[in-house]
Amino acid sequence: MITSLRLRLWLFVAGLSGACAVASEAFARHGLDAQADAYAIQLVNIASKYQGLYAVLLILILLLGEHIIGARFARGAILTAGWAFTAGLVLFCGVLEALALGAPPSLTPIVPIGGTAFILGWLALAVAGLIGNR
Repeated sequence: MITSLRLRLWLFVAGLSGACAVASEAFARHGLDAQADAYAIQLVNIASKYQGLYAVLLILILLLGEHIIGARFARGAILTAGWAFTAGLVLFCGVLEALALGAPPSLTPIVPIGGTAFILGWLALAVAGLIGNR
């Protein structure tokens, strides 16, 4: 049973991310003119791929966080990973999709910040693995 508000948040974000992944892909295939918007389609396809991947990953974080109850530091690292992945979803995927929809190109420098958040999330998971169930 998912009892922690933080863990339920990951389930919410995972569901939202998965829905966005499907909607983004459908929009890229059916809502954008293939000739006029090739770059926009590419951006949406990249964002959709990452949204789907990280939706599944957030569910795994939910499961890990629910089962590592006694390991305070490992659980903290797992929750940190979840927050980092959520930030990456917003800053990487969200900005790519905003750019595809015509947001100003001045937002482009935010995309690598989102990618860095993804990397930090993976490193937090690595730390959780090193700490173990202590």
